[in-house]
Amino acid sequence: MLYIFEMANNHQGSVEHAKNIIDEFSSLAKEKKITAAIKFQFRQLETFIHKDYKKSDLKFVKRFISTKLSEEQFGEIINYARRSGLKIVATPFDNESLSWVDTFDLDIVKIASCSSDDWPLLKEVAKINKKIIISTGGVDLDHLDKVYNLFKKNKRDFAFMHCVGEYPTSHKVADLQRITRIQQKFPDVQVGFSTHESPQDKSLAPLAVAMGCTILEKHVGLETDTISLNGYSLNREQMSEVVDGVTYFLEAL
Repeated sequence: MLYIFEMANNHQGSVEHAKNIIDEFSSLAKEKKITAAIKFQFRQLETFIHKDYKKSDLKFVKRFISTKLSEEQFGEIINYARRSGLKIVATPFDNESLSWVDTFDLDIVKIASCSSDDWPLLKEVAKINKKIIISTGGVDLDHLDKVYNLFKKNKRDFAFMHCVGEYPTSHKVADLQRITRIQQKFPDVQVGFSTHESPQDKSLAPLAVAMGCTILEKHVGLETDTISLNGYSLNREQMSEVVDGVTYFLEAL
């Protein structure tokens, strides 16, 4: 069972805050004796954001720019996470970020749901001899079949992650039966669950694990006097409860 703690932009563009998040969740992984990874997101904003929109009021453009980290800063954070005992995962959102896979010697490369039809990116990732995890939010199984064929042709070790692109995700639209549909269509592929439910809701993780998921990804962060978490990120205590729920189920098998 692999737990992926998705930091995303919850570092707020601060190396210090990123390290504090790593401290929180690496200690959780040690306490619970679980295999865990911390995940980052890579975007080369100089080319990723069109020049006409760099000064726009669009929510995500402002968010990306305000939390930007340099290559040197990412290196410092990643080295810190590795020394803390966590595996390193990252999502490159553009081809220009793929060089960082080697620069930072990533353990796992993650493809975001929004990139599942970005064929120039997928074809380059398929050349990378590392574990690859592919999110499948908004993707029908016919399209997923084409992605499957690409990575099988290149003889890659890859997994599919069921997820729903709604933030936060209500349990009423979580569609966990899709896990079974993916397993049935691709019986030779590891399946996981990337979940975005509110921390105020009951975790769906134990049910997903009961259905056969062996990777669990959840957004995490650390609240401070000036930093609050979004509606789908967990703090250490909340993530601990999720792990306990999964462990309770696994011990019953």
